[in-house]
Amino acid sequence: MQLMLQPFTRPCVTLPGMGRFCVCLALMLAGLSAQAADYGFPGPLPGGCSGSDGVYNCGVLTLGAGDTLTIGGTTPATITFSGALTVGAGAVINGAGSSDNLTLVTNGVLTLGASVTGNFNVIGTAAINIGAGSIVSGNVAASTPTGVITLEANSSVGGTLSSNDGAITLGAGAAVAGDLSSMAGAVTLGANTKVTNVSSGDGAITVGNGTTVNGNLTSTGAGVLTLTSNVSVSGNISSNAGGVDIGDGSSVGGNITVSGDGVVTLTGVTVGGNISAGAGGVSLTGSQVSGSVTSPGGVTMSSSGTNVGSSAVAAGFECLETVANTPWAATARRPLYTKLAGTPFTFDVVALKTDGSLEANFVATGGKNRPLMVELIDGSGSTVCSARSAISPANSQTLTFSAADQGRKSVAAFTLAKSYADLRCRVTDVSQSPQAVGCSSDDFSVRPGAVKLMVGPAMATPPSANALPGTKAGAAFTLRAVTSATASDAYSGVLVLDASKLTAQTPNQDASQTAGGAIGMLSPTTLTANAAPGNNATYDEVGYVYLAAGTYRDTVFTAVDQVGDCIANSSSVAAIGGQFGCNIGNDVPVALGRFYPDHFSVVANAVTAACVSSTPFTYFGQDGFTTSFTMAAKNLAGGTTKNYTGVFAKLDLTDYANYRFDAGILPAGANLGSSASSPSGRWVNGVAAVTAMHQVSRPTSPSAETAVVTSAAPSDGEVSASTLTAVGDATQMRYGRLRMKNVYGSELLDLPILLEAQYWTGSFYVTNLADSCTIVNASAVAMGNYQKQLNACKTQVSPAGNARLVAGKLASPSWALSKPGANNGGSVDLVLNLGATPSGKSCTGPAESAASAANMPWLGSNPTARATFGIFKSPILYRRENF
Repeated sequence: MQLMLQPFTRPCVTLPGMGRFCVCLALMLAGLSAQAADYGFPGPLPGGCSGSDGVYNCGVLTLGAGDTLTIGGTTPATITFSGALTVGAGAVINGAGSSDNLTLVTNGVLTLGASVTGNFNVIGTAAINIGAGSIVSGNVAASTPTGVITLEANSSVGGTLSSNDGAITLGAGAAVAGDLSSMAGAVTLGANTKVTNVSSGDGAITVGNGTTVNGNLTSTGAGVLTLTSNVSVSGNISSNAGGVDIGDGSSVGGNITVSGDGVVTLTGVTVGGNISAGAGGVSLTGSQVSGSVTSPGGVTMSSSGTNVGSSAVAAGFECLETVANTPWAATARRPLYTKLAGTPFTFDVVALKTDGSLEANFVATGGKNRPLMVELIDGSGSTVCSARSAISPANSQTLTFSAADQGRKSVAAFTLAKSYADLRCRVTDVSQSPQAVGCSSDDFSVRPGAVKLMVGPAMATPPSANALPGTKAGAAFTLRAVTSATASDAYSGVLVLDASKLTAQTPNQDASQTAGGAIGMLSPTTLTANAAPGNNATYDEVGYVYLAAGTYRDTVFTAVDQVGDCIANSSSVAAIGGQFGCNIGNDVPVALGRFYPDHFSVVANAVTAACVSSTPFTYFGQDGFTTSFTMAAKNLAGGTTKNYTGVFAKLDLTDYANYRFDAGILPAGANLGSSASSPSGRWVNGVAAVTAMHQVSRPTSPSAETAVVTSAAPSDGEVSASTLTAVGDATQMRYGRLRMKNVYGSELLDLPILLEAQYWTGSFYVTNLADSCTIVNASAVAMGNYQKQLNACKTQVSPAGNARLVAGKLASPSWALSKPGANNGGSVDLVLNLGATPSGKSCTGPAESAASAANMPWLGSNPTARATFGIFKSPILYRRENF
């Protein structure tokens, strides 16, 4: 009978088999004073017990027949008994709970009377006795050498049953749902018991008649295993050193294994697996063995009723290429070549003897076919073969051996969508129990397909120097490495650039792809395969760069195969002799380009004025002052692009307009322009030394001396103009003119011609003392309007030819009009032809000739003067001398 734990709070009780009654509780208690007691944790506690919140301690405790002990609340409880715990027949412990919320720890003898039921676990340090018909739903464990465990007839344990060194005894009909184990004590199972796995150390295991073992029987020490009769073992029986004796009518579903000297004795037994014994040997009487029986101690079959399968148990398994090791040699290499993702591949599975030779009798003639599970597993690490992880997604198959296979057979084709750096083949003989497992001795890779180098945006078609689109040298573009099977092959290896496989288009021609140009720097130096696109790449040279096969490659992915199982130094995905290239890389050459400079740099060297003197200067309108500077084609980072030469150098150095010269702010009407001579220079390795002559046109009105700085922002039409950069220091520009003065003298004397160079200061003209450069030919002086006794060529300009100004004037002696002689007085008008078109006649000899043009428009209008002979001998009209 069970009463509620708080009798004064509820007026009702529940009686088993009688339903629920609500009566006066005081009357019930009075009527049951001699009945069973009801205890609860946290209360009311039995006498001698104390504690709270799931932790309780008791001394010696006896529960009477029919008593109940209930665990309340949600906190799991542990009750520790310092002395013995005795429970009377029919008592109920934690009847409404589960074994998860109650543990009994007994330091004295635990005795459960008959038909006790309870949901709890037991940990005992002394003997544990469970009465007939009692039920314990949890685990029962004796933790000390003195802790023996006894289950009387028809009792049961719902969890595990274990002892340290103490014996374990089960009465007839008893049952244990979990594992039963003793480290050293003997294990005795009565008749018709039911257990799962049973194990013992050095203690013997004795199994009574009609017992069912739903798992394995194992002795890890020297204990002897004795099975009486009609015992059923669904799993394996194994003993380290002790013998195994099995009686008539018994059956073993798996293998029987004795690794020591113990004798295996079977009488009237059926064995579904193999029997393997040590030196003690095997004795069979009237028994049936489905598998093989092996023992170095010998096998004795003493009855014609004994039948043993003749197929051999393989000592191991191997996987290798179908073409390898034929005929079989035990010491020969057993290779597995590199495989290709997305491509079917096969190999052979071989059953082996202990010495590594072929087990041709793996399935004997007339024997039952044997299924093997073949799967691919991770090949790396030191984990034992049987415990290694299968690849994901799993890829396995069942390979069934027959007698005709003679221990070697090819698998059906495997096809792996993903790539793997290190795999092995694992073979499991599922016809054995325990299952025999073997792994290939050789690791192998499943490599991805070929790498395709993808560029974005699209590149020009080589080798044309004008093909579009173009990319600035040093500007970012996209370079991806994508395997041919796409990213679904899960390959994300790192491909390393081999710069030795780069070549550059020669700048000498663009008709055919020909190496010979300077090789720039290509980045990145590594590419992660199948990574998302991004502006990750640059090339710092001009023209085209060619990437040979294998320029970007991964040389480590197939490391496990690189001694004989793949083609060294190859990225090929075309099999040769069953082997692929060891390297993962681009197997097709790729061209990148066309690249052109980002900008041009200008470095000033010198400026040469038109008139080089102590004060160098150039006249406005004069052709012209000269700038010499160095220009270089640059990439985005400022490095010189050496291939900007030949057909790839588009900036014509002789075209003045390409330089975009600028002289800043000039006087009104003045403009910077080209000289009559074209610029000169030549591109060599991306650098050109340029010489360019300039002129600044004459302002619309006289202007003061001006310092002019010439700058350039060159462009070839594709390379954008850079910031204006000075091509030299300032040069002085002067607004100039030539001045001739009237002259007077005797017809009996030569008359000098007075010619002077001047420039405008901003307020007036002054002699240009710096002009020692201007040269005028005498023939440019036109003579006319002869008066009086003068006529053509009676006076002549001499000496004929060129005359140079010195400090702005004709040097003395210089030009003069020759004396006309007595009675030839008169005048002649002189005009100096400064323009490009001559006019008038000149006398530089006895005969009149056409005047020439000085072609010096920068000196302004043609200067004029009158020369007079015989009228005044001196410009002084009256002279008086006083003494």
